[in-house]
Amino acid sequence: MQVKRIPVGFNKTNCYLIKLVDTDGLLVDPGGEGDKIIKEINNMDISIKKIILTHGHFDHIAALAYLRDSLQAEVYIHKLDSEMLVDPSKNLSSSFGSDIETVPADHLLKDGDMINGFKIIHTPGHTPGGICLYHKEEGILFSGDTIFAMGVGRTDFPGSSTKDLHNSIEQIKNNLPVETVIYPGHGPQTVLEDFMNYYG
Repeated sequence: MQVKRIPVGFNKTNCYLIKLVDTDGLLVDPGGEGDKIIKEINNMDISIKKIILTHGHFDHIAALAYLRDSLQAEVYIHKLDSEMLVDPSKNLSSSFGSDIETVPADHLLKDGDMINGFKIIHTPGHTPGGICLYHKEEGILFSGDTIFAMGVGRTDFPGSSTKDLHNSIEQIKNNLPVETVIYPGHGPQTVLEDFMNYYG
């Protein structure tokens, strides 16, 4: 498996390209700069038919409509964040001076779903429908805005919950190996053990 991190947009959101077997691949969190993402897809020689969103905030979905049409890919998001894709007030873009309205999801996710070997872990807190993607065999976790290298997701947005975020992080800490490599929604990658030493 090959993972390519592409920081995009004014918030430097991490978009990820995941090369699976042969040319099959997944796209996680297309937060902006769609042409830049397309260029990297071509450079990696992968075929993207699934776009997975860790949550519905605008800085993770800004290039979604463009890429869905360009790639003819299907969109996956947790059911509790699905309305954010078509509601600028819910995805917070209207609060930052723009109205980003993308496309409805093709598939609504729930905890425990599997996508190409990745288990969906529902991790509410930053948003009600936040998810992480965990691949047991590869030992990697795409954590969205739940976990960062030296921090956790904000909980001062509408729909956020500090209590839920804490419970989500405890679920990850208690159930995943400490050597799990974490690819967060912003900033550099880390490993779970280092995060635990920071977070406590």
